[in-house]
Amino acid sequence: MLAFLWAEDAEGGIGKDGQLPWSLSDDMAFFKQTTVGNTIVAGTKTYASFHRPLPNRTNIVLTHQSDDQFPDGVIVCHTVPELLKVTEASETPVYVVGGADIFSQLMPYATDLLRTKIEATYGSDTFMSPINYEDFDLLASQTVAATESDPEHTFEHWRRR
Repeated sequence: MLAFLWAEDAEGGIGKDGQLPWSLSDDMAFFKQTTVGNTIVAGTKTYASFHRPLPNRTNIVLTHQSDDQFPDGVIVCHTVPELLKVTEASETPVYVVGGADIFSQLMPYATDLLRTKIEATYGSDTFMSPINYEDFDLLASQTVAATESDPEHTFEHWRRR
């Protein structure tokens, strides 16, 4: 399984100035619950936004940078075929967590989409790559009502047909 895992605002925004432009506690909890014990794939900028390898996960970075730019324990892949070879050997689910260029490169290989759709806008400067949702079936959808601190948002799970 190669699943995309991301949150986007009402305009499809996924980032601003190299960071998430929102702080949504239950989305962060969902991210952690989903990825702990599994494998994550990130591009250079997304990995840098973590400030360190995320604990209790296999961290893979798809990048053009040299391996010595990353700490020990981070698996560095330089091409999509190399990444696919590494992830095919994974005994755990693999979650692609960004950024936009990585999503775009890996779209043909995505089996599942785990999207948090936030009903607000944040002036994002980075947007999710276009997805043809006709290629996917919606398996689950759970909407969380707005609170004083968080806008309404929906957790969705899509699977490729």
